[in-house]
Amino acid sequence: MLSRYYELLSHGFTEQEVNELDRFFMWVYGTKNHPTKEEMRKKMADIKNMEIEELHLASVKKILLAYQADGVFPVIDIILGDFQNVDVNIEK
Repeated sequence: MLSRYYELLSHGFTEQEVNELDRFFMWVYGTKNHPTKEEMRKKMADIKNMEIEELHLASVKKILLAYQADGVFPVIDIILGDFQNVDVNIEK
């Protein structure tokens, strides 16, 4: 599995946007307020300053899987639970 930095860069995230996403996961961990897959998609789209429709759920899951592989934010496992039916090989 690729590192989260590689995955984020491949989706066009800047260093500032990566830092913002990292801070969001720290907030989620601290508040135990776990986002749904649509809320997670919206948050990533907001960080990227793009329309939610432009960011596919498969891309969001790929990014989350890269975070999970890095093992930095244990809360990712809980968030990914909502992505079980999302196929990372389909960009829809």
